[in-house]
Amino acid sequence: HVDLYLVMRRYMSLDRYTLERVYFEFFGEEKIDVPGDRIYEFWDNGGKELKNLFKYSLDDVVSTLKIAQETLPLNLELTRIVGQPFVDVTRMATGQQAEWYLVRKAYEVDEVVPNKPNMTMKNIKERGSNSGGYVKEPEIGLHENLVQFDFKSLYPTLIISKNISPDVLVKDNSSYNAKFEDFEDYETGYDEIDNLKEEEISSAIDDDEEYYISPEHFFKFKKEPQGFIPSALEDILNERFAVKNRMKATDDPILRKSLDVQQQALKRLANTMYGVYGFLRFRWYSFECAQSITAWGRQHIKKAMKEAEDYGFKAIYADTDGFYAKYVPEMKKE
Repeated sequence: HVDLYLVMRRYMSLDRYTLERVYFEFFGEEKIDVPGDRIYEFWDNGGKELKNLFKYSLDDVVSTLKIAQETLPLNLELTRIVGQPFVDVTRMATGQQAEWYLVRKAYEVDEVVPNKPNMTMKNIKERGSNSGGYVKEPEIGLHENLVQFDFKSLYPTLIISKNISPDVLVKDNSSYNAKFEDFEDYETGYDEIDNLKEEEISSAIDDDEEYYISPEHFFKFKKEPQGFIPSALEDILNERFAVKNRMKATDDPILRKSLDVQQQALKRLANTMYGVYGFLRFRWYSFECAQSITAWGRQHIKKAMKEAEDYGFKAIYADTDGFYAKYVPEMKKE
C-alpha cells in the first residue's frame, strides 16, 4: 500500500493536497467533481445524476492512477538505490533515504555504521546552529543586461574535493597552533582571529600538504585516505554522469524518460548529503562537517563575485551557490 498523499507532501509544495488540486498541478486539467455534501442526493435521485456520480468515482480512480504513474517511478528508482522496501521508501524523508543508502554502502565496503547520536539540549546549545550559505541582499530597482553565475553541485563537489567526512576529521588541532600564534584556543575551532590578515590565513591554509583546512573555523580533514561519505557521494555523482551521457546518446523516448528518472533519484540523494550532516539524528552527524561545507561555500561564491568584478560584472544579488550580476564597463580591469 502506497499513500500518495504522503508522497505528494514531499514531491511538491502546494497550498493544499486534495486530489483535485494535485491533479490540476500535474496535468493542468480540472477533474470531475461532485460536492461532498451532495453525494447522497446524486445517489438518491438516481438516473442521470447517479451516472454522474459513477463517472465522478471512476475519475477519482483514473486520476489517482495517473498521478501514481507520474511519481512512483522515482520512488521505485530510489528503492533500487537505497535498498529498502518500496513502501518504506515512499514514506521516508530524503534524509532517511540518504542514511539508508550510506548504511548499504557501509556494508559493501566493510565500514562500521555508527549509532544514532544521543544529543542532549545542553550539547545542542553548546554547539549552536550551523551557519548557512552566503546571501547578498538584492539591489533595489529595475536592472538590465543581467547575467547569472552558478556553481554546479556546489556542496556535493565541496564534500568530495575537500574530503569532508567525520572519519577523516582531525579533532586535535594543537599541532597546528604555531601557524596561528594570535589565535587563542585554536583547538576549539570557534574563536575569531583578530590579528591575522585574511590573505595570510588563506595562504597558510592552502599550503598545508597533509590537511584540507576549512576557512573561518579551521577544521582539519585528512587529504588521505578518502573519507567514507565523499567516496559514497562520488559514486552517486559518477553514476549520474554516466546516466546523463546515456540520455544524450539515445533517441528512444521511453528509454530517455527511464534514464531521466534514474538521474533525478541520484541528484536527490546527492543534494541531500550536505543537509543531513547537520541533522542531529543522522548516524554520521557532524557539526564540524556541516560548518566546513558552508564556510567553503561562502568562500567560493565571494571569490567568484570578486573575480567577476575584475571583468566588469557587479553582483546585485547572491544566494548560496550562485549570483546575478550586471555589466558595468568602467569596473573592468585592463
